[in-house]
Amino acid sequence: MIQLTLVGNIGNDATTKTVGTNTVTEFSFACKGAKKEDKPTWVKCAIWGERGTKVQPYLTKGTSLVILGRLAKNEVYENKNKEWTAALNVTVSEFSFTGSATQSGEQTAAPTQSTPANEDDLPF
Repeated sequence: MIQLTLVGNIGNDATTKTVGTNTVTEFSFACKGAKKEDKPTWVKCAIWGERGTKVQPYLTKGTSLVILGRLAKNEVYENKNKEWTAALNVTVSEFSFTGSATQSGEQTAAPTQSTPANEDDLPF
């Protein structure tokens, strides 16, 4: 199992769907490059179960996070420009809010909140 720590911003508002008897909350995530001019690396993130359902309203486009998770799988596909590309898929185990993006692209300070791995420990 490959464990990852990712830093970046949510690319779209999270959505929740039912898969069999479980729910999964999904969102795209842009990981920041080492240099300002580096293109971001896009990752498909998933939070399984009730925990994802509870936090889904807070996982909105532009929100800055630090994510801890495991590599679920890689997909190779042909994009709309007929180019072959790969997609990383990560199952999120924990995350922390690090701030929110403003329209000017600056970061604003926000209290850092960490979601525990155990959904019974969630404050909401």
